[in-house]
Amino acid sequence: MGRPKRFKHRVTVRLADEHIEQLEALAQSSGLDRNEVLRRAILDSSIPSWEAFEGLTQIQKVQADQNRLGGLLKLALGNGVEKAALRHTLAAIERTNAKLRPLIGRLAERV
Repeated sequence: MGRPKRFKHRVTVRLADEHIEQLEALAQSSGLDRNEVLRRAILDSSIPSWEAFEGLTQIQKVQADQNRLGGLLKLALGNGVEKAALRHTLAAIERTNAKLRPLIGRLAERV
């Protein structure tokens, strides 16, 4: 039993060399396959650049690093390390994470 097909219709399109080159370039620069580029063009959706995907990935990595750092600081607080400085740093990390969440959400909507 295979996975259910999301798309049940197939369309064959004839393109000039210049059109296929442009389609290939859009697909390559966006990281999408040709089918998805055409679907987005039909729906008048944006076709993001590969840099947009990469930027979103990098921001998500920063947020993950911040989360890990916050966890380590909380662990240090429990082990009796100088609490005032750690609480200040932890609060700064939490503020930064609060700013990152909506940015990631808006970027994800565009990609």
